[in-house]
Amino acid sequence: MPYENIKIQLVDLPPLWEGSESWIYNVIRNADLVTLFFSMESTSLLDDYENIKSLLELKKIKLVKDNPNKDFYKSIKEIRGFILINKIDLGDPQEREEELEILEEDLNVYFISAKEAINIEDVKKSIFENLKVVRVYTKKPGYPPDHDRPYILEEGSTVMDVAELVHKDIAMKLKYTKLYTKDGSIKGLPVEKNHMVKDEDILEFHI
Repeated sequence: MPYENIKIQLVDLPPLWEGSESWIYNVIRNADLVTLFFSMESTSLLDDYENIKSLLELKKIKLVKDNPNKDFYKSIKEIRGFILINKIDLGDPQEREEELEILEEDLNVYFISAKEAINIEDVKKSIFENLKVVRVYTKKPGYPPDHDRPYILEEGSTVMDVAELVHKDIAMKLKYTKLYTKDGSIKGLPVEKNHMVKDEDILEFHI
C-alpha cells in the first residue's frame, strides 16, 4: 500500500473461524499492526468483534490500542490493532452508536467505503500513524537528502539506531551528527548519539 514516499505491506488473511489453520495465527502474531475488517451490513458488530477476540485469545494473542507489552517471556502476545468498518455508504454510524462506543473502549474504529472510495486516504494515514514508526533521511555533506528512500524505524529510535541501520562502520566510527528538518526550521544542528529522531528528520553523519 503506497503512503506518501513509502510502501506498507498488507497481508490479506482468510476470515477467522474455529477451524482456522495455525499459519494464519502465526502471521497475526508476527504483524506490527492488525486490522479487523467488518461491514456495516453486519447484524451485530459486537458479536463479530467478540468472536474474533475469543479466537485470538485462545491462541494467546491480544489486540491493544497502544503500547503493547513486548516482554518476550509474557505468555500473551500483545499487538496494536484497530477496527475498520466497510460499506459506510450503506449505513449511518450514529444508528449504531451504542455498539461503536463499546468497541472503541478496546480499539480505535475507522470507517470506509471501498466501493465509493470514502475515507481511503484518511485510513492510509491512520495505518501509518498506528504503526508508530518514523521516516528518517540521510544526506552527505554538501549534498541534498534523498527523500525517496527513507529509513523506517520505531518511534523512540535514536541517531545511533539510524547509523547502525545505514551501516555498522558508520555507527562504529561516528564522530558527530548534524540534524536538519524537512521544513527547513533546523539546519545543521549538532545532536548527540542518543538524540531521539522524529518523523522526516534528516541526518548528516560525520566519521
